[in-house]
Amino acid sequence: MREQCGLHGPFKKQADGCLTFEDYRGLRYIIARQAGRSLKPIKDEIDTKRKEAFKAKNDGEYFKCYREGQFAKTNATNTITNKCLTFIELDPMVYRRSMVAHTQDKKKQLELHLIESSAVRDLETLKDIEKDKCIEIFKEKVKRELEQWRRVESMKFTTGQAQLREMLEIENFRTSDFLEQEYGFSMSDLMRNVHKQKILELPEIKSFQKMFDMQKETEVKKRAAKAAIPEDVTKEILADAKVLGAAQVKGDGVMTFDYFLSVSKVILKYKE
Repeated sequence: MREQCGLHGPFKKQADGCLTFEDYRGLRYIIARQAGRSLKPIKDEIDTKRKEAFKAKNDGEYFKCYREGQFAKTNATNTITNKCLTFIELDPMVYRRSMVAHTQDKKKQLELHLIESSAVRDLETLKDIEKDKCIEIFKEKVKRELEQWRRVESMKFTTGQAQLREMLEIENFRTSDFLEQEYGFSMSDLMRNVHKQKILELPEIKSFQKMFDMQKETEVKKRAAKAAIPEDVTKEILADAKVLGAAQVKGDGVMTFDYFLSVSKVILKYKE
């Protein structure tokens, strides 16, 4: 960490007191790399337990391993961040303000995500995948992602955003563990080879990806059509609402009990 900070040189600030984006990005790379290095022994242990749980189809243990991994990652990142800021003598408030300033821009946010991912990947050995095998595995990944999308979509309106994000991350881990179990390559191995061999630029893959994107779009339209209230039913609801008359409200702003019952009957009538 100290060596990398020294090689980077001074971390410059903008007129508003925040770090420049280039220097903030460089600092995030250093933190991610060192956190990844310190986390590796614990990560390897948790990954082994998680893969065993996946193979045994033990969802309870799988979720537990996932959360243990996230907790360990957060702790390692926070520890390295504090050490790094102390070494370069940067006020934590300046770092936090810089984080807020530079993550509001979606383009910068993506760039930061990629730089952190590359920092962790630099610690791992790239497994080469033969081109035809890479295409085969990538297609399997796309198929599984469609099923993953369906599961998440089915819970979209009944689950909180934080839980949905966690569920999506767990599904990504499941896909990676499946690929490793079936083909011997993790998601990280696959995507690095996809990028290296420019698999996404192949007409075959573009067509395959487009087919699945169209499938998603079709399913979204079907779901929307199914949820839409037919025009004749809308007219009936408005007619029943008109019969209710003006809202009967007490002095405390609450409906009268009789009016509440009448409204509830209309709601129950069209609930199904």
